[in-house]
Amino acid sequence: MERSFPSIHPTLGITYGNIGSVHDLMGEYSKAYAYFQKDIKIKKRSLPLDHPSIRTTYGHLGSVYDSIGEYSKALSYYERALHAHQKSLSTNSIEIASTYNNLGRVTYLMGDYSKALPYFKKALEIQKQSLPSYHPTLSVTYNNIGALHTSIGEYTEALSYYEKALEIMQKALPPNHPELATTYNNLGGLCYMTTEYPNALSHFQKALKIQQVSLSHDHPSMTITYNNIGSVYHSLDDYPNALSNYKTTLEIMQKSLTMNHPSLVIAYNNIGLVYYSMGEYSKALSYLEMTLEIQQQFLTPVHLSIATTYSNIGVMYSSTGEYSKALSNQEKALEIMQKLLPSNHLSLATVYNNIGLVHNSLGEYSNALLCHEKAFEIVQKSSLPDCASLAAICNNMGLTYCEMGKYSSALSYYEQSIEIQKQSASPSESLLSTTYRNVGSLYASMGQHSKALSYFMMSIKIQEETLSPNHPSLAGTYNDIASLYKSMAKHSEALSYYERALNIMLKSFSSNHPSLANIYNNVGSVFDSMEEYEKALSYYLKAFAIMKESLLLNHPSVAVLCNVIQIQQKFLTPDHPSFAITLNYIGSVHHSIGNYPQALSCYEKAFEIEKNALPPNHSTMVTTYNNIGLLYDTMGEHSISLSYYEKTLEMIQTYLAPNHPSIASTYHNIGLAHKSIGEYTKACFYLKMELEIEQKSLPSNHPSLAISYNSIGATYNLMQAYCQALPCYQTALEIQWKSPQPNYSSIINTYYCIVFVHIAMEEYSKALSCYEKMLDMIEIYLPLDHELLANIYNSIGFMYKLMRKYWDGLSYYHKALEVMEKSGPSDRPSFTTIYCNLALIYKSIGMYSDALLFYKKALQILEKYLPTNHPLFAIIYDSLGTTYEST
Repeated sequence: MERSFPSIHPTLGITYGNIGSVHDLMGEYSKAYAYFQKDIKIKKRSLPLDHPSIRTTYGHLGSVYDSIGEYSKALSYYERALHAHQKSLSTNSIEIASTYNNLGRVTYLMGDYSKALPYFKKALEIQKQSLPSYHPTLSVTYNNIGALHTSIGEYTEALSYYEKALEIMQKALPPNHPELATTYNNLGGLCYMTTEYPNALSHFQKALKIQQVSLSHDHPSMTITYNNIGSVYHSLDDYPNALSNYKTTLEIMQKSLTMNHPSLVIAYNNIGLVYYSMGEYSKALSYLEMTLEIQQQFLTPVHLSIATTYSNIGVMYSSTGEYSKALSNQEKALEIMQKLLPSNHLSLATVYNNIGLVHNSLGEYSNALLCHEKAFEIVQKSSLPDCASLAAICNNMGLTYCEMGKYSSALSYYEQSIEIQKQSASPSESLLSTTYRNVGSLYASMGQHSKALSYFMMSIKIQEETLSPNHPSLAGTYNDIASLYKSMAKHSEALSYYERALNIMLKSFSSNHPSLANIYNNVGSVFDSMEEYEKALSYYLKAFAIMKESLLLNHPSVAVLCNVIQIQQKFLTPDHPSFAITLNYIGSVHHSIGNYPQALSCYEKAFEIEKNALPPNHSTMVTTYNNIGLLYDTMGEHSISLSYYEKTLEMIQTYLAPNHPSIASTYHNIGLAHKSIGEYTKACFYLKMELEIEQKSLPSNHPSLAISYNSIGATYNLMQAYCQALPCYQTALEIQWKSPQPNYSSIINTYYCIVFVHIAMEEYSKALSCYEKMLDMIEIYLPLDHELLANIYNSIGFMYKLMRKYWDGLSYYHKALEVMEKSGPSDRPSFTTIYCNLALIYKSIGMYSDALLFYKKALQILEKYLPTNHPLFAIIYDSLGTTYEST
């Protein structure tokens, strides 16, 4: 065409515009912009400036800038389009109304709500004059105005506009028209903002039901609805369902969009946040980094969405204790927001508060207070002050002053938090209870026991009224009360409350949960105070056993086993080697719970005792050197850890044979240290040295050989040498299977490693084959009534449901149910999940009577175990209602 027409021929401009529109739809905005610029250049030279085509292209250019977040430029083009419209069209032209809607939307996205609302209302005024009262276009504008009122917290007004939009659509459109789904989504969003989660879910499910009838199963519009449903489940702490819906959102997007389309960031971000809520921080970080990568390709560097992602990544690093990275990301978020938002915007307060929490974790209390004070000032000045935010910030400031030992200042902020919450129209019971508990802890620190007890009792009263009897928060407050009684030397009362806390935790947590270690340690300390040392030591050792096993680096700091030293001091000389052994144990506990300075101090004290009490190169000293190396490894100081491992190797080589297993173990540590600092070739060398010793000294089916092969495979994996990694993993698997007592957990982990390699090599059928082998293994080697087998069946059923292979999914859910029925009574709480899953899948395939049957079974279990005001009842009743509607 470029050869057939002159370079300024209007037809050529139209074609450029069409090509630009296609690129716009594909999310290729830079290409779209280039073609629209060619289009406008031709039109300006060949057509009058008020020609409709020029107005249209201005709108296209505005849309491109709108999509990449350059709202000021988008606004400029929309204003040019409006100016051109006003010159050539009547004041009540529908095109002018459309442009007003565009102007309203872009100013709304800029956060300038006071300008956005008049634009929307001008559009509405024109549409009312020019269109029938029930024209569908009116509903679009009503929805826009409703969204704006939702954003500024005017929920009653928002509901009014959404209902007007719905009324028009119900009269003007068929019952399954996709636009109806849009309004149901908006109504659901409003309910979500007001925390009416069951109602929100109901509206979103109505939207989904319409879309499933009127659209293809992978239509892009459905991503909004699945995403909304995921958000509700996320807020309800139903992470599997949240993750399922977010992943469905992502799957649909990936089918209809380019691999780095900007819309993908919504799904990546939400999946990342769910993984964060589940405590799977590495996965969460991976998804948030993908979010940021796409945003940086398509958005300007100074964009609110990028700022939000930086802030989310910062929160993630805070959770993993990587505070310098956390601070860096929060500061990047702040820098962007300060350029884009008014100084009293609530998002700025959120980031300042986050930065304050990081400084608090780093012990930089002055900086923490400055940030919290800034956040508080912003919320106070905001046009929509948020009572919950103010109260939470006051709580944070109180905690910081507590850390500084400034109790009067801390108390002042706690009291301010309580006052704010009492004045709130809808106070958070959870936050109020937490604040009372914080005040109680403060008075306890000040030695004012009666006041402390009073506040703890106020906290426990709220918790007992609002929480289930076995809620872990109750255990936490019972523990605080017990500790208070202990400090008052009221040992029987202390033991009574510790037992209450312990009973709840034993029902709520696994037997090796770290929180139990804290309680065991506290009970031990009471018996210690009562001079019942045998009982005390028994509880301390229970605590130690749990902490050694759990290895939770982010668990609250507790000085487990320090009391063992106090008992030993009553019977042993100060330089007795037993002190060194105990210090090593205590150091390992501190190491396990993330108290690294304390761990290092214990190890160094142990080494000083060993130097004075033991000969050089004694095996106990080797243990201490090795422990210090392991500690530095965990702290990420791999070069230092390497020096300790090398010192360990030097010591043991003086008295051990070259093929001794301890030398192999040290080679292993040295290899992993090299791997951690990216020296993969050296890592492979030492790991192979370890393997060589093991092959000479161990039987061919020894589990240590499998560990070594897995470590070498993991190193090759990091080198992306997948062809070398795969045989290592396969050899490890072969060894694990040959073991006289196969460790099925380790075998499953190796299968996962093999799966990941196959995926990296895009050998998806082989990856699937591995999953099938895992299932075969579990079916063969576990009892037919083992709950793990039921969980696997349930997971496979859930996967098939995600893939919309409902009949396959149904088959596996029934297998799961059959296993569970063999393992115990069918009215256990664990049956609720499988009953709900069966109900959902029956509902998905239109077998509503079966769906109702299983929902009712789930309801019967809930009625037996939960209070009648538990949120799960609302979800089940809502599901029953929507199922009855479908029949």
